[in-house]
Amino acid sequence: MTQPAEPAPRGPLGLDPRLWEILVCPCPAHGDLLPDEANSTLTCTVCGSVFGVEDGIPVMLLADA
Repeated sequence: MTQPAEPAPRGPLGLDPRLWEILVCPCPAHGDLLPDEANSTLTCTVCGSVFGVEDGIPVMLLADA
């Protein structure tokens, strides 16, 4: 009898840890992102852009200014 597979480890906001390692802001400075678990968002440490995370998928679109 096979045992059930262990769930894959998850990073902040349910993101895949491999994605979390390489994830940066799409702004020209490519700033690091700070997770906010309470609001399910990522905030850029350089430009201050805030991105939502839905079902473990970051929604990282910059609006044209």
